[in-house]
Amino acid sequence: PGFIAKELCPHLIIVRSDFDAYREAAQKTRDIFKDYDPHFSAGSLDEAAMDITDYLNRKKSEMIMSLPSPSTSSNKLNFTTMASLANQVVNEIRSRITIATDGLTCSAGIAPNRMLAKIASDYNKPNGQYYVGHQHSSIVQFVRSLKMRKIPGVGKVTERILSEVLNVKTCADMFDARHLIYSTNLFSASTRDWLLSSALGISSALRDDPKKLRKVGPKR
Repeated sequence: PGFIAKELCPHLIIVRSDFDAYREAAQKTRDIFKDYDPHFSAGSLDEAAMDITDYLNRKKSEMIMSLPSPSTSSNKLNFTTMASLANQVVNEIRSRITIATDGLTCSAGIAPNRMLAKIASDYNKPNGQYYVGHQHSSIVQFVRSLKMRKIPGVGKVTERILSEVLNVKTCADMFDARHLIYSTNLFSASTRDWLLSSALGISSALRDDPKKLRKVGPKR
């Protein structure tokens, strides 16, 4: 809180909020997002989710057509190439944002679904990106060590119940203790399903309204 900060540092200068400037910067970023996903969703002024699959496929087609023998060389664009292309495109988006906003930086996560991408976007803040991968092995490796608190929607109360009552701290713990999760009445059936699915890296589509993401809690 500001008043505590002032006590600790009497000479602290607190810059007032300027929401007009925030909204202007947000609009500039959204104008860029539309070039990659016209149907992107913005959860707030400083956060958005995009499905760039169609954009990547178009770029892939352009690359194939530029090859000497398009009909026989398309198999050269393997999974590794597409992963590299995804990283290049996201880096391009971030660079355009910095230029359009006169220096603002942003972080990004690249993953098969919104939940994993959101978690990954925290890995290289404030100015980097992280690619989870789209193969089963890379997703499993990514989620196993994640603390359950990292799952969007898992609040402090749920985290405490999982940790103190069921000894579940990570996504790997959640999977290993699935029999305990389903034998208890601490959570509703839908919440149990959601917790286990999230722990496996399974999430709903990108088109979900971010405002509908809710924190889950114990069964009442």
